[in-house]
Amino acid sequence: MENKKHLIIVVIILFFLLSFRLWALKNESKDFNVGLRILDFEYPSDKGKEIITVAVWYPTYETSKRFVYQGVKDYESKVASPPSYFAKTMSFEDLADIFA
Repeated sequence: MENKKHLIIVVIILFFLLSFRLWALKNESKDFNVGLRILDFEYPSDKGKEIITVAVWYPTYETSKRFVYQGVKDYESKVASPPSYFAKTMSFEDLADIFA
């Protein structure tokens, strides 16, 4: 009985993993825009509570919108291109060595 439960759980997990992979393959050729969220996190430190601001960039199907960076200039956040040659062929360590 216990083995049947484990088998059912494994089958369900495999189903969801394969479903996601098929969805990803179907949508692989679509171009993405870049989304941006700016988040503030409080954390305790020796000086009391401090705030760290984090910018999170992520792929999205949403259309681009205007965003003002640092209150200086109005840019349009829109990147919908395939990865560059270097992103496909080099590791982060290789890039770090180049820019070090």
